[in-house]
Amino acid sequence: MLYVDELQVSCQCSDMRLIELQLQTTVNRLVKWCEQNGHTISPSKSSCVRFCRKRNLRPDPFIHIGNIQIPVVSEVRFIGVIFDCKLTFLPHVLYLRKKSERSLNILKVLSNTLWGADRISLLQVYQALILSRLDYGCVVYGSARVSVLK
Repeated sequence: MLYVDELQVSCQCSDMRLIELQLQTTVNRLVKWCEQNGHTISPSKSSCVRFCRKRNLRPDPFIHIGNIQIPVVSEVRFIGVIFDCKLTFLPHVLYLRKKSERSLNILKVLSNTLWGADRISLLQVYQALILSRLDYGCVVYGSARVSVLK
């Protein structure tokens, strides 16, 4: 998947060696294409996440760009949504909660009964600062457990 300057490559299989081989071949082809077309892939900005809901841990893949290994991380942000390795979306929901609470504090200040904004203006601020953030990516993180979404 490619969107502007964010690229995501994925592979699904039960054999980690086959996944590693497929991903490394794909990364090598991407690097070669980038070199031919005047682009670069930054290994320091790259990361690898192994998505698996099973409890038994399998070895992490070893993928490299040139001589630099791509680090395996437990969560990654792609197009504004945080994906964790178990696909619980808990880190993303917590991030949304923190950002929304800050915006809600702004609304509380603006809704002062003596000098605050009117109801229509407050609703517009709510839609712009909070609702838009919650709506973005809800199709993806909406599959999280009900307890996480609460």
